Amino acid sequence: MLKSVLKFVFDNIGNPLSSKKISDTMTSLGRKINSRTVEKYLEAFSESYIIYPAKRYNIKGKEYLKSLEKYYIVDIGMRYMLLGSKMMDTGHILENVVYLEEDMMYMLVKLIIMKLILLHKIIKVQFIIR
Repeated sequence: MLKSVLKFVFDNIGNPLSSKKISDTMTSLGRKINSRTVEKYLEAFSESYIIYPAKRYNIKGKEYLKSLEKYYIVDIGMRYMLLGSKMMDTGHILENVVYLEEDMMYMLVKLIIMKLILLHKIIKVQFIIR
């Protein structure tokens, strides 16, 4: 069942998903699973960095929405391994690559800013000591 949920998420990268939507689809395909189990699986996949959840943001309300997150895969090769080459959806794969690149740039900028702040404090402390 775990593998089936992972395949479903891999097949739907970049699409808005919810645990209920996944459980309903799996149940209709003859694989009965409740939404709480799917939610636990998604949390486990996220915590192990197999997938990255991207929460939807309400610009007017200035808050994250609680439903229909998009999920992106850490490695497209894993998708190819599970789904095969027939399931290569270029548009969603490109969206996945852009999301990962954007996420990496955000992390890099945060790291640089943190280092600059730290460096500024060290220089400031050295200046005070002298």
